[in-house]
Amino acid sequence: MPMVEPAGADSAFMQLALAEARKSLTLGSIPVGSIMVRGDRVFASGRNRSVETNDPTSHAEVDCIRNGGLQPNYVGVSLYTTLSPCFMCSGAMLFLGIAKVVIAECENAAGDIDFLLAKGMEVTLLDDPDCIALVKRFVAERAALWQSVGAGNQR
Repeated sequence: MPMVEPAGADSAFMQLALAEARKSLTLGSIPVGSIMVRGDRVFASGRNRSVETNDPTSHAEVDCIRNGGLQPNYVGVSLYTTLSPCFMCSGAMLFLGIAKVVIAECENAAGDIDFLLAKGMEVTLLDDPDCIALVKRFVAERAALWQSVGAGNQR
């Protein structure tokens, strides 16, 4: 499946995920944020809480999924994330049947977009300059933390 061009609301929804990433940064964690949308309604948000909770699985996407609670299904759900998802987060989305992910950037951590595409997920990459700059600044200022959580190759 090829990548999908951004839709009209994608940038606005990504701004909400970016607000979560900024909150995470303010609280000392890795600046990654995520939201889930069904149709045109946001029903969950999350952020990286790994440092706050001392839990290496507390990535933004997983936090968002947890905050969304049990859903009858994930038909029509889109997950927005400020950084290309790692294999753990990709696996969670695929396991639940989330069919669409909108990624702000993959410059600072590549994730594996080709894997998501090969599994039939609809992927949109925004190359959002604000998200790129936020993570780039974090990596420069907190390189040891970035490396300690495996973020040099993911996050």
